[in-house]
Amino acid sequence: MLTFDNDLLAMLDADSRARLAAVGSLATWPAGAALFEPEDPVDAVHFPLGTTLAALLIALEGGASAEAALIGRDGMIGGRAGDAPTPAFARIVVVQGGSFLRVALPDFVAVSQQSAALTEVATRYADCLTAHLLQSVACNAVHSLEQRTARWLLAAADRTGSRYISVTQEQLGALLGAGRSYTSRQIQRFKARNLVRTRRGGIALLDYDGIARHACACHRRIQRHTAAVLHGQPMPDRALAGLNLQGAR
Repeated sequence: MLTFDNDLLAMLDADSRARLAAVGSLATWPAGAALFEPEDPVDAVHFPLGTTLAALLIALEGGASAEAALIGRDGMIGGRAGDAPTPAFARIVVVQGGSFLRVALPDFVAVSQQSAALTEVATRYADCLTAHLLQSVACNAVHSLEQRTARWLLAAADRTGSRYISVTQEQLGALLGAGRSYTSRQIQRFKARNLVRTRRGGIALLDYDGIARHACACHRRIQRHTAAVLHGQPMPDRALAGLNLQGAR
């Protein structure tokens, strides 16, 4: 049986995972690919695997957009409001390319009806994603670019399990709703403090704890809520030792 590196799938019993694997398929998407555009019918559920990372982008006037949430191996994309496809509100784009377990909505519904564990996990994750969205609204409204940049780097590292994030400074600026020049200056400040290292096409986190000292409390708040809702326990400090450091040197 195939194994899938996704935290929600790992929470399921073996029978539920086997049912999803039987009806699902592996889909690989490159960075920049859109899983859904606004108003597209959300006709499938996607579980990001491994270091795959996606973002929910809210469209603004003039063609601009702002990120509302990051989803990696910690979650799933395509939570349903009913048994039939509903239109997507956000643009869902792949930030760091990789694989997804894709399950067509009718198949996901059928497995959910047979698996109380899947229904419970999906419901609890929906609560966590809502908390993430609400916290992002507050963070984007009141916190500095330095704090938000640090929060984004921490969130990306946690959701991929890697200290190397395949995102350019221009892309990061767009995700944060800031110009490239502002984001680049902030990354240069982090580089000067030996917190990150950049190379063409990516950013490597050298000092997770050091970056955390420059972040707002939003990231930890989301972590604590997720741990309480999904696992029923306080959130321990997440050590990043042993994560994939390929490309970080």
